Amino acid sequence: MTPEQARALWALLLGSVTEERPFNPVLQHVLMSVLVDIVEKRIELSDTFAVTIGNRIKFLTTAIREE
Repeated sequence: MTPEQARALWALLLGSVTEERPFNPVLQHVLMSVLVDIVEKRIELSDTFAVTIGNRIKFLTTAIREE
């Protein structure tokens, strides 16, 4: 795949999201996987970021358990 083809696919994917159809499973999967990659890399490189994310996870899981 060329960069131009990838950009065209991205534009097509974004164009399929409308106010009437805001949910697109392909877009959701792409965004989630990219986000996971970014967070994993930052956790690897930054102790401060790792602690911040860890504290947020702990806070949220505790809050969910208490509901």
